[in-house]
Amino acid sequence: METTADRLRKLIQRAPELSDAEKLRQAIEMVDAGIEMMRLNLRRQFPEDSEEDIGERLLAWLHERPGAPYGDGVGVPSSRRFDA
Repeated sequence: METTADRLRKLIQRAPELSDAEKLRQAIEMVDAGIEMMRLNLRRQFPEDSEEDIGERLLAWLHERPGAPYGDGVGVPSSRRFDA
């Protein structure tokens, strides 16, 4: 069975040969894979939680990003806000 890490490895290896549209699709796939990896991580950390609880923990992680409050980029955080 192909793991999420295997999927990510394949996506990274194919990157140089892709069109811009394919690279965007690949980026979206990588985000989806990362979210799934975090869901699995939360399931291991909290095996007693329901799927709903895991979903809430995942959503909180996506909003808070512990350890990376300003994102993963280097440099000065932007003051722009994208509130709905």
